[in-house]
Amino acid sequence: HAPSPAITSAVDEGESCVMNFIRNIVSQEKKRCKEDGFDLDLTYILPRLIGMGFPSLGVESCYRNPMTEVEKFLNQRHGTAYRVYNLCRERSYPPTHFNGNAVTYGFEDHHA
Repeated sequence: HAPSPAITSAVDEGESCVMNFIRNIVSQEKKRCKEDGFDLDLTYILPRLIGMGFPSLGVESCYRNPMTEVEKFLNQRHGTAYRVYNLCRERSYPPTHFNGNAVTYGFEDHHA
């Protein structure tokens, strides 16, 4: 028996609340983008420049920005007119993410 859509939705919303609670603890006093249904650890530095940590997949997305939510945010706010610059040499984005708009200019972590 599959759960009803109402139950599935309630579980998804509850899970989202728990994950957002955890992400807020990890963020500590950092400014978060909490608007239009998003709760992301990112900020507009300039109207066309956003700073954020490395978006994550899997378990790591419990305490970091989920890559799917970052993509949704960028696509909703900027369509396809954006570019993601990955400054982390140790990690890269899967090529299927960010509509092919991601490039890497890697620095060693904590040495930039």
